[in-house]
Amino acid sequence: MPYVKQETTAQNTTSSYASLLRARVIGFPHATIVVTNSHGSYSLNYKVLTSNDPKGAANTWAEEKAEATLAAGAVARHVLTGAFCWIDVQIVDTTGGQHAIGNAWLQACGIV
Repeated sequence: MPYVKQETTAQNTTSSYASLLRARVIGFPHATIVVTNSHGSYSLNYKVLTSNDPKGAANTWAEEKAEATLAAGAVARHVLTGAFCWIDVQIVDTTGGQHAIGNAWLQACGIV
């Protein structure tokens, strides 16, 4: 059974949503996303989008995990509820101008 782990580098939040981790996950029906906030003081908001379009066209994304707040130093895990072509973890400032630091990992298993 193949296994893939993709890691992002630390990324500061901004005042509008930006992709923290975007990955093609065709062939990996079992996936867990881990999002962390490595800032010492500020929280961040994140959400998880998915697409079943092999090309990930802009109008095909749907919200898999609604916006949630992640406190400073906190960790959140989200298990995907289905098989998708793409996932996109996005982050934004919880409070404008207070930039937190997001990190994300994708752990996925697939069938050979």
